Amino acid sequence: MHITGAMHTASTDSIDAHVDLLPFPLPVEKLVHREVVRLETLPASHPLVKHVVSMGRGYIKQYQTLLPEVLHAFSMHARKYEEITPICMGLKWKPGFQVYIPASKECAI
Repeated sequence: MHITGAMHTASTDSIDAHVDLLPFPLPVEKLVHREVVRLETLPASHPLVKHVVSMGRGYIKQYQTLLPEVLHAFSMHARKYEEITPICMGLKWKPGFQVYIPASKECAI
């Protein structure tokens, strides 16, 4: 209500729909999912990979942490992702095709 300056008598659900604000649990879930994906796609040389892989194997009965719960909730498993290594080209590299950018929209074919 503070964002929109709406009247106090207006229903919060209708204001959220008009302003296009998500209900609070959805942005939180989106944020957690993004961070889990970042953890799952760390390179093998990263120090946290060993811990993420061990936490994703199953539930730990003793000294429970949030990471196994989150990994299970999103059905994420480390090492199921393909690693794509970037290719660095030299400074004198030219593409094998010709790039043409018209000067204006009217010149486009």
